[in-house]
Amino acid sequence: MESTKRLYRFKKEERLCSAKAIAELFKHGKRMRTASLQLVYTLIDDTDTPPIQVLISVPKKQFKRAVLRNRLKRRIREAYRLNKAPLLTALTRGQKNMQIALVYTGNEVLDYTDIEESVVRGIIRLLDIVEGV
Repeated sequence: MESTKRLYRFKKEERLCSAKAIAELFKHGKRMRTASLQLVYTLIDDTDTPPIQVLISVPKKQFKRAVLRNRLKRRIREAYRLNKAPLLTALTRGQKNMQIALVYTGNEVLDYTDIEESVVRGIIRLLDIVEGV
């Protein structure tokens, strides 16, 4: 029971915070799109970091009010947290590390179910890439 609880946590170590790492991710990362998200990802060889590091971003240009940006970030973060387990297990099984940026590209504030659908589609596509490598 305890091990399954660990899969659904979103700790500080899993967040991509380093400005240098973020710049490298957006410069050299590969991109894919889902309905309302753009995913920028890269596989890295650094064994000191956790298997997955994630950045969640909602552009200020689209959503001027911080309340709306924060609401969208909370929804994306929760959808990711609940659906990341298969990707995390595949990365640890293959001894690979990945950095991911989830950038919201929708024009309006979507419901949680729509955001979760986009996140799940992105995770499935990333899972195919990890298992294919």
